[in-house]
Amino acid sequence: MKQFSKQQIFWIGLLVYFVINILQAAFLELHFDEAYYWLYSRNLDWGYFDHPPMVAALIFAGTKLFGGYLGVRFFFVLLSSVSFILLWNMVKPYRNLPLIYWLMVFSISLWIPYTFYAVPDGPLFFFTILFLWLYQKYLQKRSWGIVLALAVATAGLIYSKYHGFLLLFFVFLSNWKLIKERKAWVLVFLTLILLVPHFLWQFENQFPTFRYHLVDSHQTGYKIDVTINYVLGVVLLTGPFLGWLFLYSASKYRPSDYWERALKFVFVGIFLFFFIVTFVGDIELHWPLIAYIPMFILAYAFIVQNERWQKLVKKIGIIGFFVFLFVRIYLIVGASSSPIKAIRNMTGWKPEIIMLKNEAGDRPVVFSESYQKASLYAFYANRPGTTYCLLSGFYKYSQFDFYTTENDIQGKDILFVSMDSTLMKDNVRHLKGNLKNWYVRDIPDFNSYSKLEIDADTSSFLLENKVLKVPQITLHNPYSRVVELEKNSQLQVHWQLFIRGKKKWELVSQADLNNLKIEPGETISVKNIRFILPDSLNDGTHHIYLGIQNGPFLPVHSIIQFDLHVN
Repeated sequence: MKQFSKQQIFWIGLLVYFVINILQAAFLELHFDEAYYWLYSRNLDWGYFDHPPMVAALIFAGTKLFGGYLGVRFFFVLLSSVSFILLWNMVKPYRNLPLIYWLMVFSISLWIPYTFYAVPDGPLFFFTILFLWLYQKYLQKRSWGIVLALAVATAGLIYSKYHGFLLLFFVFLSNWKLIKERKAWVLVFLTLILLVPHFLWQFENQFPTFRYHLVDSHQTGYKIDVTINYVLGVVLLTGPFLGWLFLYSASKYRPSDYWERALKFVFVGIFLFFFIVTFVGDIELHWPLIAYIPMFILAYAFIVQNERWQKLVKKIGIIGFFVFLFVRIYLIVGASSSPIKAIRNMTGWKPEIIMLKNEAGDRPVVFSESYQKASLYAFYANRPGTTYCLLSGFYKYSQFDFYTTENDIQGKDILFVSMDSTLMKDNVRHLKGNLKNWYVRDIPDFNSYSKLEIDADTSSFLLENKVLKVPQITLHNPYSRVVELEKNSQLQVHWQLFIRGKKKWELVSQADLNNLKIEPGETISVKNIRFILPDSLNDGTHHIYLGIQNGPFLPVHSIIQFDLHVN
């Protein structure tokens, strides 16, 4: 039987990983996040609402080479393959054991989706590895060439995802003497120059991405289950079979130089940082992705020094490898029939979209409260320019708010799509799909105003005998077009009060809104609005949302929030 050399084993492992990734990239249906980022690539810019622009650039480049799913994901697969070459070059000096290396790689669950999915975590994974590899070279030889390469890698980190700032912070914390090095300051200067276009975009758009991530997103208060799920998730995503060993090994390894010290700081620091975040709000389990890379390096360095751990990796790692293959194949051929909802929702959307497309014909389609489904429709129906999503003030903004689509489809006949039947009181049709129940309505002469700005002095609100009196509300029209709120239009317009129920938003009261016409840039005042509160509204303090509802469209982004004490 032929014995493969260590070099051959490494390249065979890389080929296996690449082939599996390329097959999955070519045949697995797009996740809705990928469709959302595909829309990014149709409107190239230096920034986007949710994330920096690297994900859009990679999708744009891939779709110029290939069509379909493969075009969207191609460069993400390519970058992950290069990542594993660089990662091998970092761990090989500890001991040249490529079989151990690949069994460990195949064992890490979190790396499965982010080595082929077209999401920001893909380039973040690559640039984290590239940065650590170059930082190791920089500590060995502080040449100007490495400084320039590090600047590119650092900018790539930030252009991929802002989590890159955490990597930079903990690396600096591990070696604060860098502050005294002239070349380190040149590195910072070069990086900032490369990031200027992105920062200018943020400035021109009033820093939407920073405001979303730092202020508006995921701050829901402490829930103990979030912390517990995070801790369990770290172990399971490190690997259901060997994750405990990798975390233990990385923790036990003692750094011997500044580079290994940086690895330890990043590994511990990022996991600890997101653990603390669980005490203030929700968290996505993949957020600590970059911590898994230094963890892997430290774990490998520890395991290859211990024959007992190597034998364990070989025995259990083989099982993990076949489970890895099964999962990857299952995602392609069996996900649509999976009993697990999260897996089932990864596929099967195309027939649903075709059903909606047949219903819409050539008309634009407007989705309510689901930019994910709107993005899938734009991709599968190939209608990126005539698909829009109206998010209400109850939810965050999305990239749809930065496109011109809303203005482009004003006055046109549209198909309105919702998954909430309560929004569709009249002329509604129910379309039953395999994954969702869709409720659609034909709306002629579409007129919307999602960016209309509403404000009021809530301290002047007065509650008397179950009647809420609002002395004045101001409305500002930021559009370059006239906004008309018509009481007698086909879509009735009302002032409305909502509270957040256990499962959905609940209407408390509504008041008539007289016909209003607001010129571009104009601010007007509406006085003496009265809301009659229902007897069913319990005594106590309620957090109230006040906004304008236009037919089935929920209140716009700029809603007024206030606490109302009822007794």
